[in-house]
Amino acid sequence: MAPLPLSKAAPIPPTTPNLPSSTSTKKRKRNAPSTPQPHILHQSTFRRPPHTLLHLRLTSTSTPTPTNLSADLDPLTVLQSITAALHSYLGVTGAAIPLDVMKIEGRDVWVRCQMGDERGLRAGVGEWVGAMGGGKVGLRVIGGGDGGEGVFGG
Repeated sequence: MAPLPLSKAAPIPPTTPNLPSSTSTKKRKRNAPSTPQPHILHQSTFRRPPHTLLHLRLTSTSTPTPTNLSADLDPLTVLQSITAALHSYLGVTGAAIPLDVMKIEGRDVWVRCQMGDERGLRAGVGEWVGAMGGGKVGLRVIGGGDGGEGVFGG
């Protein structure tokens, strides 16, 4: 038997299993998200935040303004003044109230305290009068609440 020319050669059996051609059947493509979504087990929103912010202002009760009040306040002076006010109003319990000074701008101070301590802080600071720089000073509550709108540029 004579070999067949190449153009009329018998088809070579495939070595891999028969796969459907891409033209005869269409594969179903899944739309993958561009960024992987995290699996959220539980999601909640705090309805009532655990802290509140109070806006305080250092005021002078004497007619001439003490020279130390013209300069900006520092956090240590503010905390000493507030702690003295709380100690005179509520005793050692009031002095133990945890406070955070969030922002100081001139005579204005924003303080963060726990929600349950807000009433005691308002009352203690409002009635306190102390001495600083040869004159009498006090702290006045300007505003407060949960949001802290005026603290960060609001």
